[in-house]
Amino acid sequence: MAELKSVGIYRTARQPAPLSVLGYGTHTITTWLADRRLDSHAAVLVQEGAGMLLSARAGRLELTAPALFWLFPGEQHAYGPAPGTAWQERWVLFGGSLCSYFVDGGLIDPARPLVALSELTPVASLFGAIHSAIVDETPLGPAAGGVALHRLAVEVARQQRPAAVPADGPDADVLAATLRARAFEPIDFAAFADEFGMSPATLRRRFVSRFGVAPKAMQLDIRLDRAKALLAASDDSIEQIAERVGFTDSYYFSRVFRLREGRSPSEFRLRNRRR
Repeated sequence: MAELKSVGIYRTARQPAPLSVLGYGTHTITTWLADRRLDSHAAVLVQEGAGMLLSARAGRLELTAPALFWLFPGEQHAYGPAPGTAWQERWVLFGGSLCSYFVDGGLIDPARPLVALSELTPVASLFGAIHSAIVDETPLGPAAGGVALHRLAVEVARQQRPAAVPADGPDADVLAATLRARAFEPIDFAAFADEFGMSPATLRRRFVSRFGVAPKAMQLDIRLDRAKALLAASDDSIEQIAERVGFTDSYYFSRVFRLREGRSPSEFRLRNRRR
């Protein structure tokens, strides 16, 4: 992703996976990298230095290490250190069906691609885990890379604090407990937020800040976790299980399940059935 003092490793996914590491590298950047587009998602960790990111949707953003920014497929961008300086970065390219879940669930936001990190160590450690995974030629390598990428997205989301969060109103744990109690029912999240005296945007920020996911994504996690338990332990049909966990359309349930788990509900049941 840059020209100077760079080391990069690239991989082609051996088979379709929900989340795949496609490349990893470390660079010393000394110049402005302009008019760039990627075919995949990317995370860039700036460990030392300062400069600027120019994003099509977020505009011009000044950054100071430690910081991380996300790049999105096909989106024009530019970045680099302040004139006459350099920055140290590590980057990872990734792809897969879970990328859309990251965006839809609020883990990464194209409108807020830059995250000022309050703690560098856990993020740097996850980049190290990704590097170890991409050089692992065994079948465990791709799986370990996907796990580390997911943990990276969650950790960065936890550190992405909003500029201001109202001190009044219930804390996130109370909101989450209420959501869990209603997870299998239809939820109008605008009405849910109003019930607690806040805007939908504030509700979303509190969930992302505390749990690393938006409320809608948490509801989906709860539903699919319950569906997996039922698939493994019951004789209910796919249609019955879909309805029990809150899906009115079993076809849509199966599509979402495959997107998240990498296999259909029927395939999951065959592999995980409790005898």
